Amino acid sequence: MINNQTVATFQILFKIILTNTILLLALVSVHEFGHLIIGLITGCSSAKIVLFDTSKEGPYTELFCNSPNPLTYLGSIFSSFAFASAFLFLKEPEDKRLFFIIIGLSLMLASLDIATFTSSQLSFYLSMVSGFSFTIFGEYNLTLSYVKKEDFLKISY
Repeated sequence: MINNQTVATFQILFKIILTNTILLLALVSVHEFGHLIIGLITGCSSAKIVLFDTSKEGPYTELFCNSPNPLTYLGSIFSSFAFASAFLFLKEPEDKRLFFIIIGLSLMLASLDIATFTSSQLSFYLSMVSGFSFTIFGEYNLTLSYVKKEDFLKISY
């Protein structure tokens, strides 16, 4: 027979997995949208976001510009940070903790863009490590808030 604590553990685990999956899917869209917006602001004639393409390795944004513009690489950072900042205005403390996860995932998603913009391989690794650190910090705090909210730490014998 499964006890209440086991059920609560699986509920928390499912909630965390579902939250991360939804955040990651949303962040890919926000990331590409940032490229599109900056591209259009800086003079590109048209743009297209492709989220699923079986002939490419992953999502991408096609920009049709007269000249190359390195600022388009940073568009993903701006849009992701704006998206993450919106979570700071939510009421529940665990919703505010999503800010760190979003920033972390955004830095990891944009690591190649940052490296291309700065022309430095070091910036790629710094972006990945700092993104991973933010994500772990956010996941730890989010999990802790779910555990405290479920009053999970009370052990009955």
